[in-house]
Amino acid sequence: MNRRKFLVGATATAAAVSAATGSHAQAFLRPPQISVVDYGADPNGKQDSTKAIQNAIAALKAKRTRVLHFPHGTYRLNSVQRIAMEFPNMSDFEIDGDGSTLLMGQDARCMYFAKTSNVIVRDLAIDWDPLPFTQGTVTASGPSGFSLRVDTGFPVPAHATLLAIGSFDRSMKVLAKTPFLDLYPKASTAQATGPSDLRVELTQSNPIPVGTVLVLRFKGVHDVVGIDDSHGIAVRSVKVHSSYSAGFTISRSSDLTFDGLIIGMPIGGSRLLSTNADGMDFNSCFGTVVFKKCAFQGMGDDAINLSTEMWRLRRDAGGASVSMVKRSGGSVATSELSSPGARLEILDPSDLHSIGRAKAASTGSTVATAQMEEGVNSSTLDGAVVLDANLTPAAKILDCQFTGNRARAVVAHKDIEVRNCTFQNTTLAAILLAPDSFYMEGPTTRNVAIESNHFSGCHYGSKDPEGSITIDVQHSYSRRTGVPNGEAQDIRIIANSFDSCPTAAISCRSVDRLAIQNNRVGQTWTEGDSASAPRAMILTQLTNSIVTGNSATAPGVIAIGNSESTKVSDNSGFIIL
Repeated sequence: MNRRKFLVGATATAAAVSAATGSHAQAFLRPPQISVVDYGADPNGKQDSTKAIQNAIAALKAKRTRVLHFPHGTYRLNSVQRIAMEFPNMSDFEIDGDGSTLLMGQDARCMYFAKTSNVIVRDLAIDWDPLPFTQGTVTASGPSGFSLRVDTGFPVPAHATLLAIGSFDRSMKVLAKTPFLDLYPKASTAQATGPSDLRVELTQSNPIPVGTVLVLRFKGVHDVVGIDDSHGIAVRSVKVHSSYSAGFTISRSSDLTFDGLIIGMPIGGSRLLSTNADGMDFNSCFGTVVFKKCAFQGMGDDAINLSTEMWRLRRDAGGASVSMVKRSGGSVATSELSSPGARLEILDPSDLHSIGRAKAASTGSTVATAQMEEGVNSSTLDGAVVLDANLTPAAKILDCQFTGNRARAVVAHKDIEVRNCTFQNTTLAAILLAPDSFYMEGPTTRNVAIESNHFSGCHYGSKDPEGSITIDVQHSYSRRTGVPNGEAQDIRIIANSFDSCPTAAISCRSVDRLAIQNNRVGQTWTEGDSASAPRAMILTQLTNSIVTGNSATAPGVIAIGNSESTKVSDNSGFIIL
């Protein structure tokens, strides 16, 4: 063998050894995994895989393996009665969907994490078959009900109890503007009268025009994913296409990340709805919650709702102690607080402004009580609202798309940033920052930045004088009463753009240290205000605030009332009233 041939052969041999070594090293470094197929799951979507997947989860826990793997395919979970996949008291593992789809068949929860930490869920789609709603066109109508021709491929149940009925625009895939129907008829039912026909009986008279496109949401109770008392959950490139209730319900959990999450209809299909309720509902969480490059469309309620549960104070017999009572009437347990001596904020029940602070305590039992700080008038506490001030996360919503849903895109209160997002076609305010004394959700709004977002067509389902961005001291317009100035604090609305606003672009009431700067506002009140210069911004009861550098590309008014120490200057194209 000559030297040249020897060198070529040696190089080839070395390369082969290196490749083999590299493959072996990669296999060695890859974390051990449990494949659901190895436990009998069918990736072709023909057989029920519920039991096989549950057996794989049991093995994941028993063997302390780090990855639960779904080889690419479609998996049916038809026999689930309550929860398909449970992960209680587990940590440091990953659910790798590998682009798979999980098809739920019942009104049940797909995943549940309880006291779980440091988990990644990725590359997975979750859907229902049959769907938890149906859609079609009204073919006959009367005062007590109507007939519906169901679209091809959608459920025609023999009998179903309805949660809600809504009229939809097929091209926009949102609730229709005309006729605008958003009904929650109590105990109304749908019954099949043919292979593609339903008869809906209403419990209240509400004639619906023939030809109207409707979505009927079936009554259900389970969300897609539940997370309770957990920490460090990361959801990456997950899709939720439908749900009997919300997409995610999350309580008392911290440090959550959602990257590339999609809650919405499958691309290219004819569906008009995704989840029957909220896309994501957070209750009394803490730490951080981050959304990055997520997309939300077609939810039956708010896309993202971040809130803290509020309670009522009740002076016990003899007046020796003050207990805390839930909206349901039950007592608040010490386990529901962030800590045994948690800092509590007390709010006036009439308008939810802050009236004092307290510290949590207990009487030696599991029932929590409140000890008032000095200066709080204890004689006026009965019925006051109280919340645990530590159960509020710092949230960031970054580079996300909200392309139309019933109700609002974001409902939040405190310590939140919304940047570089797009908001379109919400029936109510795109962003609502306000506590709610009816549903007992808070806290009072503090420390919010809304910057460099685009809003179009938001708040088209109501003529209430609110904006695409609405900040107030009460959640619902009909329940708002007089409040002191400056209850919300430290709000920045900067460098946003607004086009085709059905009502105002921005409405703010009772804010201290509000900055509205460098926003661009197009046409407002496109849905019926005949004024030549409609109210683009409705601002009342401000203190120590600035409204500067904003520009209008269509006639508009900045209406300011009952405000103190507020600078309004250099706003081009606006009339200032």
